[in-house]
Amino acid sequence: MHKFIIEEFFKDDYSIIVNTDLDGILSGLILKNYLNCKIVGFCNSEEKVYLNESVSSISSPVYIDMFVSDPFSRSIDQHIVAANQYHYNILKKNTRKLNPNLHRSRYHTPSSSYANKYPFGTVHYIIGLLESSGIKINLDFFKIKDGLKFIDFLLRADDSLMTSVDSNYVRNARDWWEWLYFFSNKSKSIEKIGKYIYGTQKTFAHHIKNSISKTLMNPSGFACESSDGGFKSPVGKNGYLKQNVKNYIKFLSEISGLDCFNLEMSFMEFIGKSYRTNLSESQIIELIKFNTINEKKIFSYAFVRSVNREKNFSYTSDIKAITKSIN
Repeated sequence: MHKFIIEEFFKDDYSIIVNTDLDGILSGLILKNYLNCKIVGFCNSEEKVYLNESVSSISSPVYIDMFVSDPFSRSIDQHIVAANQYHYNILKKNTRKLNPNLHRSRYHTPSSSYANKYPFGTVHYIIGLLESSGIKINLDFFKIKDGLKFIDFLLRADDSLMTSVDSNYVRNARDWWEWLYFFSNKSKSIEKIGKYIYGTQKTFAHHIKNSISKTLMNPSGFACESSDGGFKSPVGKNGYLKQNVKNYIKFLSEISGLDCFNLEMSFMEFIGKSYRTNLSESQIIELIKFNTINEKKIFSYAFVRSVNREKNFSYTSDIKAITKSIN
């Protein structure tokens, strides 16, 4: 990959909507600082999107850490989004979708493909994307704040450290770190991350995870709603980010050494309907052909569990503005 490809992907519109968890916020901070992206909204990976009122369409920004199914919308994520090889062959041709699983032929069925899916955060993929485009990432991974290192927060995103050192997917994780290293043109950033991971003992990895979870979910502190630093409703009734969410983003900005983005924007709220289900063969065909389920247009989706498990497909539909409409 060369630099012009990542610039071509954004097509002179560097506005982004980021997920409201650790992975999404760190991705947004890196994209702001290294690609001059502008954060204009947030999503919660389920039924809610918050969009700054200056943006003309919910479809125009790039969605970070969430796959948006409209073939004309842009997204950077790392989920399994292809139902099978046929579906994969269609999606991989869409230059508006960046996803490591679309680089390496990973899809939901057969289960052997799903088991070898990308196992890290979108933020790690973004570091690789930028490095592969000739944009050198210079982060102080070992900056310490409140007794915790930045790299520990970086690797808490999507539980990447634990997946790499103490899980059923250790071999797959090592394979993907090697791929990311070469994909990033053997970048120093990915090399440093890899050395830290494979120099970390299992017991210490568990200690780090527990410490970060306590920090993030402390009710008198950031009060995150999930141990991976997520918020389901980051915006208050006044249309602005809640104070604890702003404090959380400022903390991540400080520990990463990255300039913070604008936290004083007002937002319109969009709400859809989220579902967890298993798709029938006819529904898979419908998804591939029409981007719908039961004739309802899908806004976003992902295969979140292996094919033999219940409720392995997550999707959102019927998303609408609840404050005022956007054309």
